Amino acid sequence: TPPLPLEKKEAFFIYFSHSPCFPPPQVTLPISPLPSSSPSSQLRHYMVRATDEQQQQMVYRTLETLLTPVMPLFFRPFMSGVIGNSTYGPWFYAPAITALVTPPFFNFLVGPSRPNLRRDGLPGGLLVQKCRFLQESNCKGICMQMCKLPAQDFFQEGLGMPLNVVPNFETHECQWSFGEVPLPPEEDPLLPSGCLSGCTSRLAMAEARVSKATPCL
Repeated sequence: TPPLPLEKKEAFFIYFSHSPCFPPPQVTLPISPLPSSSPSSQLRHYMVRATDEQQQQMVYRTLETLLTPVMPLFFRPFMSGVIGNSTYGPWFYAPAITALVTPPFFNFLVGPSRPNLRRDGLPGGLLVQKCRFLQESNCKGICMQMCKLPAQDFFQEGLGMPLNVVPNFETHECQWSFGEVPLPPEEDPLLPSGCLSGCTSRLAMAEARVSKATPCL
């Protein structure tokens, strides 16, 4: 029987969650048949069974694979100003250029986006107008552990550029500010405490008989 055809975003998230190139340690996940299982359901299925560190490392390694080893070799010196062991940037043009070239990738991954100003008013911002995964899941844990934190870490550690990702849990918009240093989650006044109203992740954890001290950070 030939495999079911996959839409781009669905194929990405199956690869994202289940690729044998980087299996999550101590976590085995069956691939749910499509189209009965949405990408957001697959992410929740993974979230309730993996530790915070496993979730973030899975996304970090996925970003490394998608961008290939070539991208950091170009991005770090010419955009982030990382030359050898010294850092001279990011160069003044780097945040704005990064924001301009990112929307085509975001459009099929998370939803329509457009360049705007960063939160500090400088060029280099990107506004995701409706994050489809935050909208579908309404889960702070998925947003934090499988998007915001690993994306910020990857840009800082892998590409040498700070990134501040600020989701709006009420409107499902998300502001990305390239070149802007983020606050630690525990010090960020914009992040609500505990689970979001209507989030079903706690129910999913109960059904899976999983207990976490901080399921949604």
